[in-house]
Amino acid sequence: RWSRSLRMRLLVLFLLAFVGCGDSVLPPWKNYTLPIPVRVKNLLSVLKIEEKFPQLSSNAPAIPRLGIKQFKWGNEALHGIVNHNGYATIFPQPIGTAASWDKELVRKIATAVSDEARGMNNNQSDWYGLTVWAPNANLFTHARWGRGHETYGESVHLAIELNTQYILGLQQGEYPTQQKYLKLVSTPKHFLAYQLEEADGYTRFYFNANVSQRDLVDTYLPVWEASVKKANAEGVMCSYNSVNGVPNCASKKWLTQWLRDEHKFSGYVTSDCGAVEGIWHSHRYIKDPQVAAAQALKAGTDLDCGSAYKKYLNATAIKAGLLTEQDVDSALGRLLTLRFKLGEFDPDHMVPWKQIPPSVVNSAKHRQLARQASRESIVLLDNKKKLLPFDTKKIKRIAVVGPSANDTFVLLGNYHGQTDKIVTPFAGIQQRAKQEGIEVQWAQGVAEIGDGLWLQQKAVAVADWADIVVVCVGLSARKTPGSCYDPKNKYCVFPAQEKEALDRTVLTLPHEQSDFVKGLKMRTKTPVVGVFINGGPIAIDWELEHLDGSVLGWYGGEEMGSGLADVLFGDYDPAGRLPWTMYSANYVNKIAATAMTMNVGVGRTYRYLDLEMSPPRLAFGYGQSYAAWHVLNMKVTPESGPSSVARTVTVTVKREQGNAGTTPAVGDFVVSLWLETGEVPAKLWGNTKLAAFTKVKGVKTGETQTATLTIEPESLHYTDSEGNRVSTPGQYVVACDGIGGASSSVTLTIT
Repeated sequence: RWSRSLRMRLLVLFLLAFVGCGDSVLPPWKNYTLPIPVRVKNLLSVLKIEEKFPQLSSNAPAIPRLGIKQFKWGNEALHGIVNHNGYATIFPQPIGTAASWDKELVRKIATAVSDEARGMNNNQSDWYGLTVWAPNANLFTHARWGRGHETYGESVHLAIELNTQYILGLQQGEYPTQQKYLKLVSTPKHFLAYQLEEADGYTRFYFNANVSQRDLVDTYLPVWEASVKKANAEGVMCSYNSVNGVPNCASKKWLTQWLRDEHKFSGYVTSDCGAVEGIWHSHRYIKDPQVAAAQALKAGTDLDCGSAYKKYLNATAIKAGLLTEQDVDSALGRLLTLRFKLGEFDPDHMVPWKQIPPSVVNSAKHRQLARQASRESIVLLDNKKKLLPFDTKKIKRIAVVGPSANDTFVLLGNYHGQTDKIVTPFAGIQQRAKQEGIEVQWAQGVAEIGDGLWLQQKAVAVADWADIVVVCVGLSARKTPGSCYDPKNKYCVFPAQEKEALDRTVLTLPHEQSDFVKGLKMRTKTPVVGVFINGGPIAIDWELEHLDGSVLGWYGGEEMGSGLADVLFGDYDPAGRLPWTMYSANYVNKIAATAMTMNVGVGRTYRYLDLEMSPPRLAFGYGQSYAAWHVLNMKVTPESGPSSVARTVTVTVKREQGNAGTTPAVGDFVVSLWLETGEVPAKLWGNTKLAAFTKVKGVKTGETQTATLTIEPESLHYTDSEGNRVSTPGQYVVACDGIGGASSSVTLTIT
């Protein structure tokens, strides 16, 4: 019998001969009837070596003699398209979307983002913007990390589920109907164990993350495994840092052995911008730049976002024996494969995505989705006085105060595009209040510099005039301080506290804002509701205790003000849940920013935090509702069996009147399942483990709804001290919490 490889070679020869008979002037790489591997191999054969090297850089030049256009790798699409000429829809920062705990919503956002990317690309002459460097697949494992707000939170399970949906939406859309062409190429970043910008005397450019095998397997690798196996991401970005002494972009262990060999990843790897230079310049891992660049390529970094490959990879590197043309072809072949998958070399009518019009960009439909995402992300932290939602029969004047109340930029987070339609909290509340005949006034209240006393006095005066006050404070992820260093600008908002290249030093609010909130509350008799706009955890113990109500609004995107108004006026019952732990202020003094171990000392994240040494202010997964939600019953099938068998869990919930002046008629509820056990030491299992979640929507007051969830075998396993995934027979409790109502639990047995 003929071998498979021989049959494939004969098939290829037959197809090539057939093409030659049909049209002798059509080269095989241009023939869309041929398999992509055949086309890639042919194109590599006709490229000259001097044409191949420049294609390994992120700005791949045109090849005029073959009619190949310039191809620009890498666009930002963290929560909307960034690099383009014109506007784009700006959705909430991912940490805010994570607070929705809504997989379907994340898929819709990614679909809208990919629609806009294609719409833009179809309206321009070059191939730009179809390979996107998103999502950020790192875990938010350290509260001070300046880029944690780019992620989907601190939980492995939550991050896997939401990252997967974002990748699928980018590459396939919401409802994939064909698989031949990719919509976009998703490139999750930053691989691996990346959680430090600049802190404790280290920067990301030369930080060496010392990570145990247990922590790698238990915490740092699972999201990446899901990204390439479950979501089929076609790209990965290697990060600036080293892991256990080897720079990630020079690590054959991770880029080739783990990604390609063990997990069958067939896509491309790009460096973070300048990371290849860092191999010799920052890490000093290899002293010679040309040797370092060659090592990066051979290790598995196919594409260089930087100048290293341009400068050092050429014919002299081959002559010196640092690499071979086959090394170049392997990397370039993966890059060309994706360009074929995107449909670059095929007629427009063959590629459905090429039919998407530019009119989808920042369309009314996408703005409405941004508004939905904003309101779903909002977390009701406290409603002790039952002032929310607003009683429009009693409230006739609203004061909206604070430095974030009317700041258009702070709502956008980072890696955002441009838009001319940003709705601030003040604008959103004002627009909604007009429908009720309610007056609204705004006052900034506090600034980093300038006449702070006058600003505070004005804010207090507006507060005294009003029936209720909404004070908007928080952090900023703005890329630059803007005009805050201009002494003429006395209305300046605050520079960044959390962003790329800047980790936080404290978890509290900027002291000027904290003092302002305290002073306002003490000087006015008007009830005050706090709106906190931030990305990372904030320590707001005083505010939660003394304000009359509090919500977490995040960097909520261009429609943040509209979504906030929907919640405050009761048009939407808040259902957001915290995607991170709200630590106490002194937590940062108990753990170094460079620490990578999860379960030592005070511990990190909801799973390994030492609850006696550092009890959290609010737990991961916390969130209130205007309604009361009761978990009536649960059923697990099978109740007993091996850990290799998935469990199906049905949960029935009921919605009733709850902790609010007026409960909206309908609402949403996050059904979450948590696994606890005494069979495994807490240092290995953790305090508890999120095992499954879903969101029930549109439940009317007094009605019940049943959700069906699956606990996958992976959740029934844990990582032992040597880094092995194992299971222990015994009893495990599956719990589901209500809000202001009954919770429920059942016991399953692992045999």
